[in-house]
Amino acid sequence: HVHPLLHVKNLVWSVCGPVLCSESLGSGARSRGRTLLLVDMAGQMVRPQDAPDVDVREEDQRRICSFGNMNEKVKEVRSDIKGLKDAIERMDDASTELMMNEGDHVKVMIGDAFLSFSEESATEYLEKQQEKLQAELDDLLAQEKDLVTKMKDLKDILYERFGTSINLEDK
Repeated sequence: HVHPLLHVKNLVWSVCGPVLCSESLGSGARSRGRTLLLVDMAGQMVRPQDAPDVDVREEDQRRICSFGNMNEKVKEVRSDIKGLKDAIERMDDASTELMMNEGDHVKVMIGDAFLSFSEESATEYLEKQQEKLQAELDDLLAQEKDLVTKMKDLKDILYERFGTSINLEDK
C-alpha cells in the first residue's frame, strides 16, 4: 500500500511545477526510510494526516495543470488591462489638453518623433487611438471573464475531488 501523501507528491511534483515537494528530516510520512514534506501552491505545509486518500487520476492532473496555466494567463491579461487603462487615461488627458489649446498647430509624439498637426487632425488622431485601445481593452476584459469562469468550474471540480488537501487560492 502506497501512503496517500505519495499520490499527492507525484501529482504536485510532476504536474504542478511551481509547487515544492522535497525530502525533509522532520517527522511525517515515511517512504523507503525517508520523510516527505509537501508544500501546496500557497506555500502552506501539508501534513501527512491532511493528505487525501484519493488516487490522482490523469484527468485530475490535466485539470490541475489547466488551472495553473489559466491562472498565469489571467495574471498576464490583468496586467495588460491595467496598461491599457493607463494608456486610455493618458489619451483622455491629452485630448482635454488639446481642447484647451489656443494654437492652430500642435506637436504630436508618434514613436520617437514629434510631428506638427492641425488641432483638428490631432483631435481626430487621438479619437482613433482611443477607440483602438478601447476595443483592445474590451477584448481583454471578455478574455479575463471567460478565464475566470473556466477556473471557477475547475476549482469546484478539484475541491469536490480533493477537499482541503488541495489549495488553489492565490495569495
